[in-house]
Amino acid sequence: MMKFIESNLHVYDVVVIGGGLSALVLASELFDSGVRKICLIERESALGGNLRFASGRWPYAEESCGSDGLTHKRICNHIESMVKGISERNIKVYANTAALRISKVRNVLTSSADGVFSRFHAKVIVICTGARELSRGEIGIPGFRPSGVLTAGAMQRLVYEKRIDSGSKSVIIGSNRLAWTVAELLHGRGDDVACIMESASEPLFDIESDAAAATDDALLYMAKSKLLLNTSCTQILGAERVEGVNYETKNGFGNIERGRIDCDNIVISCGFNPETELAEKSRIGISEKTNGIAVDKNFMTASKWVFAIGDAIGIHEELIDIVEEAKAASECIAKWLDDRRLASMPRFIKARKLLSAKLSPLRRFKGR
Repeated sequence: MMKFIESNLHVYDVVVIGGGLSALVLASELFDSGVRKICLIERESALGGNLRFASGRWPYAEESCGSDGLTHKRICNHIESMVKGISERNIKVYANTAALRISKVRNVLTSSADGVFSRFHAKVIVICTGARELSRGEIGIPGFRPSGVLTAGAMQRLVYEKRIDSGSKSVIIGSNRLAWTVAELLHGRGDDVACIMESASEPLFDIESDAAAATDDALLYMAKSKLLLNTSCTQILGAERVEGVNYETKNGFGNIERGRIDCDNIVISCGFNPETELAEKSRIGISEKTNGIAVDKNFMTASKWVFAIGDAIGIHEELIDIVEEAKAASECIAKWLDDRRLASMPRFIKARKLLSAKLSPLRRFKGR
């Protein structure tokens, strides 16, 4: 049973909701700019977000390990160093804690894993809730709901974190970068990847054009022999456990070929949507253009003390874009806090500070 303890009121300058890449970069940059009272609210048991389970390209690859693509292990090493940086800066982290709602009086209502409600009061609240994968229902695949139908992220979590063997033969729906990552993961542990289905005429991520992936013989083999273009999954077969899929392939003459592929796993990797549930519950505006949280050029929402960054405001294709955005947002938030602090000062103190700021260049010139 949930219970609210009145003493569980936490006061900070900045409350960051989320623990992924954007949240880690933002919190570190804010701390380095002089903001000290910062906390992170993360619903998972550990920081790192999707990068704990996904491989890809790190924006600082040239500095860390050359220009080649980074493996899952290297990505984890980077995330671990960033999480360590959060700890070294003494930034408080509330793990296993879900943000339920943001109130109009700058409070974040949360629920922890042990069933305790808490409130976090802040001068600034930043939403870094990231994105969620499109599910089987959202892409409209008919059939029953047997076990063995997973998103790509769920499959990575089972393998990397839970160490669970979920099946031996998989059909992957989608051909984006994450789909190929899962294909490599399954192949590496000895599973059979029956096929990679893509409804478009070209793969969303071209393995052969990627300098790092093109050196992977397993990926090249799957790209040439397992990739089915112009192919859609029309039905999931099986009652309790996945038994296979029915599919349709459109050939170059407009004809449709139908068939069945037996499998005991279906991995869906058909894209992401911004995670906006918290914003919608808190009546924060959603952008019709990006389907993410609506923000202005300073990453501020319609609520003048709530900011949002990362995939929560729109899906980013590259990690470097998230990093640069988080750095820019940290500057905007730090400036906003300084402006509010100056506005709350008595007039004579404010005038003295403004005068001191104007005279400081002149004093430095006279001192030469």
